[in-house]
Amino acid sequence: MVIKFSDYLSIDDGIDVSKMFAVNPLPLESKSSVLQLPEQSTWLPPLESDKKIFIQGAEYHVVSVSKFYRHKGTDGKYHAIYIQIDYNSGEYYIGKVNRQSWREVKNYAGSGVVFKAKYKKHSDRYARYYLFVCDSEKETEEIEARIVNKELLKDPFCLNKIQGGGGISAAPVSQYRKDKQSQYMKEHPERYEAMLNATRNFDEEKIRQRSLKIKEKMSSNYYKEMSRERIKKWKERDPEGYRVAREKNRQSINDPNSKAKRKESLQKWKNEHPDELAVWEENRKKALASLESKKKHSDSIKEWIKNHPEEQKENQARRLEGRRKKQKGVAMIDLKTGKTIRTFYTPKDAAIWLIDNGYTKGSNPSSTICDVCKKKKIPGHGTKKSAYGFGWEYVEH
Repeated sequence: MVIKFSDYLSIDDGIDVSKMFAVNPLPLESKSSVLQLPEQSTWLPPLESDKKIFIQGAEYHVVSVSKFYRHKGTDGKYHAIYIQIDYNSGEYYIGKVNRQSWREVKNYAGSGVVFKAKYKKHSDRYARYYLFVCDSEKETEEIEARIVNKELLKDPFCLNKIQGGGGISAAPVSQYRKDKQSQYMKEHPERYEAMLNATRNFDEEKIRQRSLKIKEKMSSNYYKEMSRERIKKWKERDPEGYRVAREKNRQSINDPNSKAKRKESLQKWKNEHPDELAVWEENRKKALASLESKKKHSDSIKEWIKNHPEEQKENQARRLEGRRKKQKGVAMIDLKTGKTIRTFYTPKDAAIWLIDNGYTKGSNPSSTICDVCKKKKIPGHGTKKSAYGFGWEYVEH
């Protein structure tokens, strides 16, 4: 299912429920200029009630619970976008639910920090309505992102504090892992106290500062070493799983879209932080020029050559072929007759032939051959015309 919100979504503060309820109604006026949904054929079931909810000028029909219960997504789970409304204060919270069982759906109220604190105190004042029933977690993510936008967050009655669309991962999470995480959090509440204190009143600056502190700590040598040990144990415990994960990671990194995204992100950072970029470039050059870095690079190459002899031979052959294509060939000339004796792909090939046949013991005769080809002038001796008993000329391949 694809819903194009841009066709009908408008910006307008406030929310209203068109049906009169037995509990206290919302203390907000109904909007007169409600935009209608575009005509489209969807798989959504026919309405079984006359409930309608207006959010930012857009009209949303409430999906009945019975219809939602009978519809599961392509993965066999329940997926929906819902709204929780406090009929005493007029406050509301919009979220997504993705659960395996119907019992989990009923027990799930929402994950927003501010909403959870209010709901815990006055759960009896809230009414929940389902706005969209979806086929997958990805659909709930996309729809929530379009509804819970920056404009909606400005509404003082809105209990959402961050834009929608986050929190979905393509990687499946086992129930064992969920239970283990939950148990750990219960046994170590003190480790999460700072996070809870920072988010109870939702101070955006505090959240940002806390994130920076976490990044700084996780980038320390202590945590880097901890990560290395975990990876080492993983390789020993499950070598095949590690190999598959590394291969997937390599493919993801080499994906053209991923490369373009990283390049765009890096360029954006460079444009926004010119001073930091200059410092980074200077530190990088110093690090590459250091003796420690050079030795580490050299040892790494030697280790790779030792472990991959066949690939090293192939690389040498490719490099030689590349040099031959870029460089000019040379012809060996008889000094008496002026005729060409033999030709070589490169001056280096000619130098190797001279050494193998005993014409020289020099370590780099190719430079002397090039001097003859270029007719280099030597002070006090004129133009160099021969080397190792032969004349030399450049030739095209």
